Amino acid sequence: MAHSHARDAANAVRTILTHLATKFVRARKNGPRQCLLILLTIIHSGVNRIGVKPARLMVMDRFDRMIDWGPGKEPSASSICRALKKLLPNHLEAVITIGLSEVTQGYGTGLMVHGRRLIAVDGVRINAQRTSALARWLRLPRLGGKKRAHQPQALVVVARCVVTGVVLAEEIVPHDGSERACARKMAARLAVLGRIIVLMDRGFPARDLIGALREYRIDFVVRMCGGKRTWRELAGLVTTKARGKSKAKDALLPIRLRGIDNRWEWCDLRAILTPPVKRGRPRCDRTPQRMLLLTSLRGVAWNTQRIISLYHRRWDIETSFREDKRLLGATKSHAKTKDGFIVELLALQIYRILMALLAAVVVQQLGKRAVCWHNPTRTRISTPQLIVGAWMLILDCITRWHDAVFRIARWAREIARDADKCRPNRSFKRKCKGVEGVWKMKRDRCYG
Repeated sequence: MAHSHARDAANAVRTILTHLATKFVRARKNGPRQCLLILLTIIHSGVNRIGVKPARLMVMDRFDRMIDWGPGKEPSASSICRALKKLLPNHLEAVITIGLSEVTQGYGTGLMVHGRRLIAVDGVRINAQRTSALARWLRLPRLGGKKRAHQPQALVVVARCVVTGVVLAEEIVPHDGSERACARKMAARLAVLGRIIVLMDRGFPARDLIGALREYRIDFVVRMCGGKRTWRELAGLVTTKARGKSKAKDALLPIRLRGIDNRWEWCDLRAILTPPVKRGRPRCDRTPQRMLLLTSLRGVAWNTQRIISLYHRRWDIETSFREDKRLLGATKSHAKTKDGFIVELLALQIYRILMALLAAVVVQQLGKRAVCWHNPTRTRISTPQLIVGAWMLILDCITRWHDAVFRIARWAREIARDADKCRPNRSFKRKCKGVEGVWKMKRDRCYG
């Protein structure tokens, strides 16, 4: 069984890599496939973000003649830079479509949570190179007064699958763009994914966005703003006192929304006010507050505690952003044009797809100890190991195709074993869930 899933992953990676041509329309040594390998090498380098010349040397050392770079055909760094300018976003968008279908087949029913797929939507700002083209497109953010930053900054709104971590939809706008407008554009693309639940934070709730999700028949769980920014329909739920202070408030309220055709209408939505937090020191230097959730989920199967647990899963997109920035080096962009900046983000999506394919093999090998969304004590997969494993997946599928299946299965066993292994010189398991292995609590640290 393990070898069958490893074979599926190897075939998926081979399909992704061979989908691109080896040459552009004009005959050149460097084609789209070689350019993608260069970009994946730069992403694999992580925070250091090596340049094109070191990436070229690494690709030549690892792949040798497997990509038509034999003796006398080694390209120069300048020729690779010229080839990267020819790589357009539509070249990689077709590869991403194939990769997402392979991930869906690899996970199967494991993507579903109570018959629905969880999708978190959030925005992140990424710095770009200081060029005139990117400055005109993204504009320079203000620092204070008349001063402006040195680097252009992009606002990237992402719809990411909570289970796999892959990006399903993405919108790139200037730094002062609207997250709500981007999310409304993505609603039409998310509607074709089937039965999903969209999770959003306080920066997204708007009457037109929620109205668009409702017209596209997309279920959602969104956190609403409190205080003076509370909607009029929800103000009564926040101000009234409940009989039991330790219980959550759950009510069905009429909400006025605006649809796609700009028509206003009233509809019944479910509002939940979470119970007060327990006494104690707040985490991350934040004041503990009660959350106000608005959702379209109704019925006996969706009780109050289950909806609150679903919203807590939205935090996985925040950890994914941290992994992209601190481990995959998403903040170190080398592109100096608009298409180049978009291509680098698409290459990052492809690397995430390769990580998800390897994680699917690990989950199948773990069996009952697999990652479970409602039980945080289950075995977890280390993200740095997945990053290294995705690169090994590319190497094996290109250079050692005859024994790639066995190597992938063995690598997946190593990841599964290390995820449940005790720390050196300690009798207890590792409690940290951070991506870089930082201990969360001082009392858990051991200085030797």
